[in-house]
Amino acid sequence: MKRNLNWPRLDLSSAENLMLELSDTSGPAPSFDLSKMAFTGVGDRVQQRDIEDVRNAIVELAEKRGFVLRHGFQQDPPASQDDLLQFDSDVFQVFHDLTPMTWSEAGSKEIWSWFSLVLLPDVTHWRWRFGSGSKSKGYRGIDWTPERWIGQDLTRHSWARHWWRTVQFKNDPRLAEGLREGEFNQITERSASIGTNPDLIVILTEELKSAFDEYRGDVPARDLIRDVAARFTREMSYLDDTLFDDSVLRAWSRRLINDSIAAYDPDSGAREFEG
Repeated sequence: MKRNLNWPRLDLSSAENLMLELSDTSGPAPSFDLSKMAFTGVGDRVQQRDIEDVRNAIVELAEKRGFVLRHGFQQDPPASQDDLLQFDSDVFQVFHDLTPMTWSEAGSKEIWSWFSLVLLPDVTHWRWRFGSGSKSKGYRGIDWTPERWIGQDLTRHSWARHWWRTVQFKNDPRLAEGLREGEFNQITERSASIGTNPDLIVILTEELKSAFDEYRGDVPARDLIRDVAARFTREMSYLDDTLFDDSVLRAWSRRLINDSIAAYDPDSGAREFEG
């Protein structure tokens, strides 16, 4: 196992200034320079070879899905949505191991701003420039969602979300395969409820996938996930899920899935989902 490292931090003011450089075909240049970066005072600092390894690994994954390094921010033709989603899946498999750090370190918003705006700005641009399908004219333009670049919401940030999803799915990482971004978001971005309990995330995902197989075509997957997640959020306001064992979490998940299916299609009650 790799030792945990301290990673560079990019303060909010500097991050916002770099965001202003974004346009459809340009952005801040990638940099390996650590001399002006801030670090925490305790632990081993990341070295240039470490960040080079991270960038090279991510660029290699992106190139397999249509990114052309020499084109920088001027990628043409655009990547397909399927390629971008597969890139997300590829990154999810390796990113946590590429970037060893403590939970405390990974909770720093400034670290993730550095990843997206200093180490990987061209890849981040490629991921969202074509994924959004918009014609943004810059940070103050139409669609450069700040949360994807600046570490404001770590469940939505381009790179932080992969790191923390690995933690959330640590009990069974294979379950994350096949979930689309919007489906991921409904489960893992509810950081004040479902997203804090890896056991619940795994069990709920297992039960949802079973429900998808049984009701395929009857209930849209994203609608079902959204409704189930909302029901969990309401009930978790007065229930402590950390006191429940796996059998209770599974029964709870099935009940709320059945409630959601019945609300979407009242005729489905005759064939209640049993997992």
